Amino acid sequence: MNIYNKQRTLSLISENEKENIIEEYLNDISAIKLSKKYNIKESAIRLLFIYKKIKKTNNNWRQKNRKYIFDQNIFEECNTSEKAYWIGYLMADGTITKSGIKISSSDVEIHDKFLNFIGNSNIPRSKSHNSNTCYNTNICSKKIIKDCEKYGLINNKTFRTCIKNISSKYLSHFIRGYFDGDGHIYVRKNNRYANCGITSSSTKIIEQIVKILYDNNIIKSKIKNYVYNRKYKISCFTISIDNRLEIQKFYKFIYNNATIFLQRKWQEFQKIINLPQRIKERNASSKYRGVFFNKSKNKYTSYLTLNSKTIIVDHFINEKEAAIAYNDKILELNLPREMLNKIEE
Repeated sequence: MNIYNKQRTLSLISENEKENIIEEYLNDISAIKLSKKYNIKESAIRLLFIYKKIKKTNNNWRQKNRKYIFDQNIFEECNTSEKAYWIGYLMADGTITKSGIKISSSDVEIHDKFLNFIGNSNIPRSKSHNSNTCYNTNICSKKIIKDCEKYGLINNKTFRTCIKNISSKYLSHFIRGYFDGDGHIYVRKNNRYANCGITSSSTKIIEQIVKILYDNNIIKSKIKNYVYNRKYKISCFTISIDNRLEIQKFYKFIYNNATIFLQRKWQEFQKIINLPQRIKERNASSKYRGVFFNKSKNKYTSYLTLNSKTIIVDHFINEKEAAIAYNDKILELNLPREMLNKIEE
């Protein structure tokens, strides 16, 4: 309907009807419902509101007329561990649109947990056009967009995002959320090599996370690695942790008092923490961790690696005595008890 036809339609409406339409609109009746009730085009009704300079000051009508109701004030304050987790996850793997936020993930668990978090598990998710295994969840709320901006979660965030206004006591939960979105963890080479880390195109947020981990004695270096993604032709920065001790510290830091996390990645951590002790094989000179047979001395040597430095504990004729000495050194240095050998009596 062009502007002339809209004006002509309005001229046919009596002043009494116009007043009724405006009054009902201000009482939270939508323009669509009014157009059906008065048999007038919706565009003509909206033109009436423009001419009369009618603008709703109460935003509750949007919530009442929503098909799916949820808590739009959920991110007004970051005062719980769950809120910090979801801010971290959205910063890593969410998308900020003009009308709201979108989560794209093949983990159905993530979609279900987020919908429960905002207070409506009935909001549907749709399959991604690019993948049969990826799902999208769209949440339309300009209020949530505005609230997320103060934490550094902004539109076109790929290269510009950074951590803002999050209390230090919630930073571990934020990092856990970011790790679940853009982190990796795996075990290779017959359970002999493990690695975990975080990748981002924003050098600011990587530097912030590195500083947090360094200040909490999780990692010993502030080095971040540069990676070029050939598929998407963008530069990325990554934090890579391959020291077993640092991985265990990282695990304890992000999962301490955790109430929400991605089960799949948590299970990978369990594999690393509960790695079986080496079984004596052809190429293994000892069945115990931190023990090897030293051919030059014709004895078993007890050792451990700490901060990329090898510490020789002592040399023993008996393999079991070397393993006991290794355990004693672990306890002396107050290292994680998961590193201890299980010694048969």
